[in-house]
Amino acid sequence: MKHSAVLTGLFALVLVSCPNPAESPKRAETVDPPGPNSATKIVFDNTRGTCPVLVYDDYRREPAHKIAEVPEGTASNEIPWQPSGSYPFYFSYIISLNGVDDFSVSYVPDTGRDQVAVRIDADTKTKIVITGLDETIADPDALLSRNSYIAIQNTSSYSFQLYRDHSWIMPDKAASAVVNAGERALYTVSPGAASPYSILSGAETRSFDGTAAAFEAGHFYQFYFDGNAISLGSEIPVTAANMRPPAPGTPVLTAGNRELTVRWEPVEKASAYEVWTGTSSNSAEAVKYGADITGGLTQTAITGLVNGTAYYVWIKAKNSTGTSGFSPVASAAPVAPAGPPLAPAAPVVTPGNRELAVHWTAAEGAELYEVWAGTSNNSANAVKRVADTAELSAVITGLVNGTAYYVWIKAKNTIGTSGLSPAASAAPSALAGPPYAPAKPAVSPGNGQLFVSWQAVEGAESYEVWTGTSGNSAEAAKYGADITGGLTQTAITG
Repeated sequence: MKHSAVLTGLFALVLVSCPNPAESPKRAETVDPPGPNSATKIVFDNTRGTCPVLVYDDYRREPAHKIAEVPEGTASNEIPWQPSGSYPFYFSYIISLNGVDDFSVSYVPDTGRDQVAVRIDADTKTKIVITGLDETIADPDALLSRNSYIAIQNTSSYSFQLYRDHSWIMPDKAASAVVNAGERALYTVSPGAASPYSILSGAETRSFDGTAAAFEAGHFYQFYFDGNAISLGSEIPVTAANMRPPAPGTPVLTAGNRELTVRWEPVEKASAYEVWTGTSSNSAEAVKYGADITGGLTQTAITGLVNGTAYYVWIKAKNSTGTSGFSPVASAAPVAPAGPPLAPAAPVVTPGNRELAVHWTAAEGAELYEVWAGTSNNSANAVKRVADTAELSAVITGLVNGTAYYVWIKAKNTIGTSGLSPAASAAPSALAGPPYAPAKPAVSPGNGQLFVSWQAVEGAESYEVWTGTSGNSAEAAKYGADITGGLTQTAITG
């Protein structure tokens, strides 16, 4: 018989040990609510955190006493507060496992490591640094929960219910015990043998035999039910070592013509980043843009966009252990330029051997640049020397050493082209770089020897002669010492 149900998947368990009455922490003093114009503020700093943190003003961590939820890599908003000589705040750490979606555990450290007491001065803003998760645990492989967690993905065409002995079990935060086809149910259970548990689908019962002998404390189990049998997909200890990487902070977007430039702060131990984008603020509708960003880079450009359309952007961090959740979202709309860009500043010109290397600073609103050059300081006589480039540098080749050249830059976009920049000047020189390769040498045979001659190369101080018995230069060997003294011939003997 089929059933229907609506299942919500995300749950969190708060673990609070029962303290010895003689050692029970005192509840914080009652603090009168601050006035709306209070100049006394507090801010909770989780910028170096590796997971979201819930902050409470009472050790029992009841919902009414939650002050803030601070994602990793961020700080809370300013919160009005009353001055206090020493006020304790209590933390719970939201643990998400690598490779597991829609699951988290709220971990409470041992008493003493779960809190911080601060003095709050009147008419000031007090920053309260949240204790890092790694400072609250002695071992990254320590289990962070006393419960067991079961996730069952229904891949069959039928609904089911989970039973312990003869009683059905309600999934966490669900309205019904029935799990429909295609749904995933999450359960928090007491550690112990798996044998009392079974799945009832229609009139058929399926046991967990052959999948798990027991559900261990502090472990997450992912099962699949295909209508005929239950299979175990994964078993993951709930530890800090198995946490997914922290999500990056909110990216910074800069609007351009049909594009957005995206920048973000690096995440510790991240080896790559994913950029996700969409036209709504719902990350479930976002799509990954391009390949992973690697090599330590923390910026990219999203191109091919529609001007005037708002785009939403998220970042994920990843490393060898897995991929983080989404960063907070940022939004911007690309815009068409209002007009042609302004002319760039004067370029910087560096001489080389028969060439000039040219560098310049970006012009606001520019998409491409033109490089112009001539042998007089009259731009009317200049000619365009390289193809349009989006880079901020270019090399002008095929020049005459010792001749002064004048260089100008133009910036351009879809609206138009700027005027010329101020000029910069330099003369290429043979001494500014390595000489060019000589032309093909002339070879004449002799008795047990070869006579070799070649044309002189401008700027060369000496020559090397290489020889071999094949036409592959990679197999050639240098013959004798360098040829110096202006000579352009030698004999290869033996």
